[in-house]
Amino acid sequence: MNKIKLFLMGIIYFPVALIISLTIGVLGGVFFKILASFEDMQDLIRTEIKYWKIYPQKAYDLYIADLLRYKKSDWIDPNMAGKEFRRKYKKQPFPLANIVMYILGMLVLMPFRCISGMFKAPVIVFMDFVYFWQEKILKIDPLLKYGKYLKKWKL
Repeated sequence: MNKIKLFLMGIIYFPVALIISLTIGVLGGVFFKILASFEDMQDLIRTEIKYWKIYPQKAYDLYIADLLRYKKSDWIDPNMAGKEFRRKYKKQPFPLANIVMYILGMLVLMPFRCISGMFKAPVIVFMDFVYFWQEKILKIDPLLKYGKYLKKWKL
């Protein structure tokens, strides 16, 4: 292809690619980071409920250990304290406090994750435009250009 045509196409292509990558990248980055936050929270809550349902004895032992750790200064003998707590608390309650803490943690971390998505996603989208330019317009074979890295990683 003629170098002047490539230059003129590049003058039009890259500003448009930059604008599109900024708009799509920022919106997509924020959306997918919010989605990832909800998926992480859902996995944590599902794991907590599954652990409470499927392994009740293990969850109960951890619950008693947490109570002992919390009330440690009040008791002299930890064995007597454990027996006293086991007599007082026959079964572990539903882990509502843990679930609420997971939700609050997700709400605290979500803005930071969205900000990272706002900065990382436009770069990824713009690099896709650059790869498209190299492969389709300039006709550069990615295996020739990146072959040494592919051999290094044995892909």
